[in-house]
Amino acid sequence: MKSPPINENNLLRFTSITEPTTALQSTYGYALHSGNRKWRRSVLNPLPALKGETYTFYTNFDTPTFNLADIKLVYDDNCVYTEIVDINEPSIEVTAWGDNNFKIALTVPATASENKFISIGVLDVIVTHISNLFMVLPLNEDTINNTHLFSFYHNTNIYGYEWAIYDPLTDTPYTVRIPSTKKGVEYPREVSTYESATSGRSRNTRAINRKDESFQIYFREDADHDAVATLINFKYLWVNQKQYLPIDAYEPEYNDSFNIYVGNLKLRDVAYSVRINGCT
Repeated sequence: MKSPPINENNLLRFTSITEPTTALQSTYGYALHSGNRKWRRSVLNPLPALKGETYTFYTNFDTPTFNLADIKLVYDDNCVYTEIVDINEPSIEVTAWGDNNFKIALTVPATASENKFISIGVLDVIVTHISNLFMVLPLNEDTINNTHLFSFYHNTNIYGYEWAIYDPLTDTPYTVRIPSTKKGVEYPREVSTYESATSGRSRNTRAINRKDESFQIYFREDADHDAVATLINFKYLWVNQKQYLPIDAYEPEYNDSFNIYVGNLKLRDVAYSVRINGCT
């Protein structure tokens, strides 16, 4: 049985297990779907983990919580946890981060079996805490169109994240693949004009072009939407390695088609604005 998460405002959340489960020392997993696997239609809506990618998470606990040596990667079969020990399967690297927290780098090898649920567990002989779910997916057109790689970091401590010790030259941003689709692009334009004293005609003196992109994010749990709303408040944000600036509040709304809340996010393409405005 799982309790409520012990950390919030994070896409990697841990819950304690009130009835501990033995961690079996073997490799085991199972497929969720055999047909169409569009991510936003998944029943449990776990975080996508694409083969060949590495994801970096930072925890935001208030107090020291776990022994780092006990943090392991496990298969999650309906709350039956199996430690992953096969060298060709997904792996994690855990390092201390600040006074109370740690950084986790989760790598999904290209040889990993698809459609398996994985979680990050805290275990020695028994599992005492478990993270939310990931699901191993292939890197193909379907997953690329229905997920995006988001990266974040900040320059001061906020929401329990110990960002003050972050070095952008050597550290890796918080990086996670999020179930999402790009829904549209707008090009807002700001124009300064004046009226000629001799001809009476209006003329443009300066034009500023912007590029805004709209994304929809698909999560079933309110805690996931809470986490996204928190992460976009960080100073730096990238999507698929392109830097953006949030320009509107994050707004989840209920979607009857998918029976979930869909988050609406509008972002400004920073590089486009700089490039165009530099020529005016």
